[in-house]
Amino acid sequence: MFLTNDANKHPLSSAYGKGNHVWIATEVQLRLPIFMVEFAHHEVDDDGDDFSLLRTLLLARGDDVLNLVSDLAPQKALKSVALLTPASGDLGRAWSIDQLTAIWEAEDPGDSHIKLKVFSKADGSYYVDSMSEIATSQLRDWHQLFELPAVQSQQ
Repeated sequence: MFLTNDANKHPLSSAYGKGNHVWIATEVQLRLPIFMVEFAHHEVDDDGDDFSLLRTLLLARGDDVLNLVSDLAPQKALKSVALLTPASGDLGRAWSIDQLTAIWEAEDPGDSHIKLKVFSKADGSYYVDSMSEIATSQLRDWHQLFELPAVQSQQ
């Protein structure tokens, strides 16, 4: 979850139209993993010329990532999905960023009616989007929902 306050509202915030606000800062309320989704947003200017902007959204829940990816998939606008994970233990340690390669769904080991989202990382490991710590080896009936675009690292 993210927390904002009026002291961090950008002075030009009203330029983005009613109901939209631009912030110079936001606080991560809970030290839980956050998803960062980048996608191309196509627009047409006043002259009728088509152009594309790269947009980046931070999302707090795996279900929200799935919904956004589902909306973007037919347009082929999705560019990348990353997982930002806070270091465990010491609160002063840095966050890790992992590129994600796929979204899966699997049954909760305690209740087959509960479907958990599982995210494959580029290093071959997984992140289970659950408030309880469940090992991937405990999950049943896996099926892939989306393959995510591969990101080329720049050196």
